[in-house]
Amino acid sequence: MRERLLRRGVPLTAGLLVALTHSTTRASSPGLVQATVAAASGPSARVAALVHAVSANMILSKFRLGLGLLLLAGLIGAALGSQLPGRPPLAEAKAQPRWNRQRRRAAMSR
Repeated sequence: MRERLLRRGVPLTAGLLVALTHSTTRASSPGLVQATVAAASGPSARVAALVHAVSANMILSKFRLGLGLLLLAGLIGAALGSQLPGRPPLAEAKAQPRWNRQRRRAAMSR
């Protein structure tokens, strides 16, 4: 066996020799096996309910955060948009003489 392991590149150490020769049934106690099986069978009902409540709360909190950020972005956009210079109101534009409007248009197109 040692020669086969060496051919495959696995040196036969003392730890490997002990692991190969000892039986696994003697190494584990029945209490440890039962506890492991109980832990691997799934969460209890209390843990499942707690996980469900926490995940629902997390989703709701992320939704609130996203909605708040969207509202904040809209308010900032509205505030900045109101500060931009725009066209003069229609009544003010008609009050100016026609030649003044034509001169202004010509100046803006240059």
